[in-house]
Amino acid sequence: MRKTEEMIYRCPLFEGIEKKEFPVMLETLDSQLKNYRSRQIVIKEGHPVYRMGILLEGTLTISDVSFWGTLTPIEEIQPGMIFAEDLAQTRGAIADERIEAVTASIVLWVGLSEILKLDGSQPWHTIVIRNLMNQFARRSLLLQQRQKILVQRSTPAKIRCFLSHQFFRHSSSSFDIPYTRAEMAEYLAVDRSALSTEIARLARDGWFSSDHNHFELKEKGPGQK
Repeated sequence: MRKTEEMIYRCPLFEGIEKKEFPVMLETLDSQLKNYRSRQIVIKEGHPVYRMGILLEGTLTISDVSFWGTLTPIEEIQPGMIFAEDLAQTRGAIADERIEAVTASIVLWVGLSEILKLDGSQPWHTIVIRNLMNQFARRSLLLQQRQKILVQRSTPAKIRCFLSHQFFRHSSSSFDIPYTRAEMAEYLAVDRSALSTEIARLARDGWFSSDHNHFELKEKGPGQK
């Protein structure tokens, strides 16, 4: 429990708030802590959502779900990030996307409507609202990054753009992605077999090395000096 408390204290949404304020704050925000197993559904399409989620540990994916049950990955959620804020703004809104745990995960659920009702009478009110705005901006940036990937004209260009974003996200040229090949193909909006072919070709050409979902980018690709 001590480890979980420390994760809550370090959460970007609560940055700058004194520890002594947390008990009252978490109660005021109608918070709820929940653990999820790997591949467990966190939010299922067609179900109401009453709180905004904050991922404390693990990795989640947000996927669009078609009428026929096809899943298309939209976004990856890493520790410290918020999610479902658009649904939580109106308590009980029906989800049209699926959120699933890629790995064992811990989520702190908080009431967004409760945050928006804060009147500034306590010092932590202003801090939470300011941090929330920063989180909104961060989520918007991540969605813009995916749009940059999707507008690439070829599958190799999409792969390189995607891996470049992963490099900046992990601050490392060696990283794991949270997708299988099928999920990665859906995320990039490309054919799965074409994706595998192009990954193998790009690896042979020296852009990166690849082992399942692990990639290591090379400093100089073909034609680079």
